[in-house]
Amino acid sequence: MTCNLFNGRTDPAALEAVLDATMPDVVAAQEVGANAGDVLERRFGHGLVRPADDCTGRALVANTPIDVVEVDMPGRPGLAAELFPGSDRSTRVLSVHLSNPVDGVKAIRDRGVQVDRILEFAADRPRLVVVGDLNASPAWRSYRRLTGALDDLVREWGRNGGRRPPSTWGPLPTGPALLRIDHVLGRSVRVIDLNVIRLAGGDHRAVVADVEAM
Repeated sequence: MTCNLFNGRTDPAALEAVLDATMPDVVAAQEVGANAGDVLERRFGHGLVRPADDCTGRALVANTPIDVVEVDMPGRPGLAAELFPGSDRSTRVLSVHLSNPVDGVKAIRDRGVQVDRILEFAADRPRLVVVGDLNASPAWRSYRRLTGALDDLVREWGRNGGRRPPSTWGPLPTGPALLRIDHVLGRSVRVIDLNVIRLAGGDHRAVVADVEAM
């Protein structure tokens, strides 16, 4: 599951309800405030939670032991871990949150470097999943750069089932989702089921993907 929690404004009870309904094994979260951080730390026994009062709050947590490391990116570090280490299902997970280009020239510059770092991280990983808020729809250059090296797993899931990938963000917490900017990308994995779920108080939907190794 990946979810942007709107600088801590997402209702913690709504987050709890989605966790109860979907029972994710791994959660990557962006814009994590203190309340949501408490929920994630209490619900998951492993991982890393770094709440903040701004858009840098982040978490990567799991039900099974994982060692989380930060991946250096300007402004918004990524969080990475290996699932099933030492097995033939070994998979790297990278949680990211790209800077929003509407925040100005520095954000645009940071964003380019962030994409560079993701591609560097992915270069020598035979199997991985990259999830998070990319602040980029499929029309944006950042998305196209990333999907030049990685598969858009949600797009492939949609194509295989004759479905349109669902939008994940809208400008109003109570309004419709208009753009798909929260993504599940990867290599040597596929999505076999997908749910996109409203989180009360938030502007992003939670994206819950069942992923299997190929």
